[in-house]
Amino acid sequence: MPPLDKMRKVRREIIKTINEIREKFSNPHLQPDIQAHKAANDYAEFLLQHEDQEDEAVKKEIFEKHFVIGEHKVLQGIAYLEEDIVSDNPTKKDEFMDAHGLLLELQYELGQLTSKDYTHVGIGFAANTQKVKVVELLSTQQLINTHLGQTEDGAVEVRGHVIKPKEVGLYAASICPGTNVNKQISIIGPAGIEYDKETGAYTVTLKTQGMENLFFSQDEPKFLELWVQTKQVEKIKYGAEAQPDERVNTKHLHLSARLPMDYYPDPRVVIED
Repeated sequence: MPPLDKMRKVRREIIKTINEIREKFSNPHLQPDIQAHKAANDYAEFLLQHEDQEDEAVKKEIFEKHFVIGEHKVLQGIAYLEEDIVSDNPTKKDEFMDAHGLLLELQYELGQLTSKDYTHVGIGFAANTQKVKVVELLSTQQLINTHLGQTEDGAVEVRGHVIKPKEVGLYAASICPGTNVNKQISIIGPAGIEYDKETGAYTVTLKTQGMENLFFSQDEPKFLELWVQTKQVEKIKYGAEAQPDERVNTKHLHLSARLPMDYYPDPRVVIED
């Protein structure tokens, strides 16, 4: 397994502060977006080097590099470093928390962070000798994924829930290589999905016989994609009720989530927490 991200604790602290405030508004917690974290890191570095001036073309390029899907609201906070003072914490946690704290003091930014319209956030960091920058990418997604791992027989298993089950129905899951996200090396439709139409809770199981290096593959990273249907969701049949040999065509579906094929949550982080 690759080394843990050294900024993971700072991210968790930032998300914790946001969600504590969201609770006061009775709004659901923001969920971490793993690929958006990576994109936010790169965009924070760009903004640090270009006087905080946003560039849609650069942002699009970064999002494509990290396979981020969907629209994102960009918030950026900044904190200046005191001269001749070196942070005792190599992650500059206090300094980045100060940069994040600025967003909580500004009316517009606070309104965005606490808006019930957003469901996920990606957080990135950049620093030089004068200042630190935090970038927070807010997005509205249809699914909340709580588990990605393997079953005892080696199948890929993902669990989570649809946020609005009356409006959206999970329909398919596929695995694609990072070298060509348009190529599906495995796909399953409703027959491989256990789904509660009332709560939106789901468990997806993809058989992976003959496939190697699915998880934590550094040479050729792979992604799990989840596809939803937004029309006549009440008519979708799941599990034993579905046709087991049904051919799944994603052309008329909406790509709702793309997750790196890494264990989630990382068991090392679970122990750490």
